[in-house]
Amino acid sequence: MHPAIATVISECFYDGTLETPKEREAEFHSKHPPFTIMDKRLPSSPIVFIDLPYVQREGRAGEQRPTYHNPAELQAVLSVLGMLKASPTKPEEPSTLAVLSPYNEQVERLGRAIEDAVQGKLANIVDFKPGTNAPDFQSTVDSFQGSEADVVVVSLVRNNDHVGRRALGILRDRRRMNVLLSRAKRKLVIVGSMEFLRVQGRRYRRHSTDNRSVPAFLAKMSEVFDQLAKETLPDGKTPKFKVVPAASLMMDAKS
Repeated sequence: MHPAIATVISECFYDGTLETPKEREAEFHSKHPPFTIMDKRLPSSPIVFIDLPYVQREGRAGEQRPTYHNPAELQAVLSVLGMLKASPTKPEEPSTLAVLSPYNEQVERLGRAIEDAVQGKLANIVDFKPGTNAPDFQSTVDSFQGSEADVVVVSLVRNNDHVGRRALGILRDRRRMNVLLSRAKRKLVIVGSMEFLRVQGRRYRRHSTDNRSVPAFLAKMSEVFDQLAKETLPDGKTPKFKVVPAASLMMDAKS
């Protein structure tokens, strides 16, 4: 995976013990990615967080039940997909794309929306192939374990005003979150509420990341994101991590 993505995985789940070999890092920085970003509103950073308002600020961005899904995140995911185009670097190596979520209902709704739009508004993604061993673009985190894709778009779903276990649900699961964040080879786009994650992460800041019974990795994740936002790729201008308000993706593109 891209060194910036590897940093998140290493620091959050492996106590910083994972390292990207220098030659592999140089390869990532010297080769063109197997995709093109067609809209400048989607940054070229290897990790992009599409940020929806915390539900306490704006209720419309929250999750819905009884089977967990998030319509606002679904629309944001579709906007991101509309800004991508496959650009294989080798004919024998097709560009790959995956859309992941920890919740079945969200995955099913994403699948229907993508299928409905792939011959119209999302015709730009037809040259992408699903990730390795995946039959479709959309997958649950469990079904995608062991697979990978050049571009991975993740819909976290959870955004509420609860506390503790009720607030995070599956997002408490260290293993599942590791899988969600580590499947992207070149670009990871996370759709969720940054403030919600920060609020929840602060509740576990004093816990050891070695304690697998609590999601201490959430607090660490925010710290790593903040650090990567201050760092740039070798071009000296592209941040390794970038937050984009979801509302900016919904606006008509400016000429």
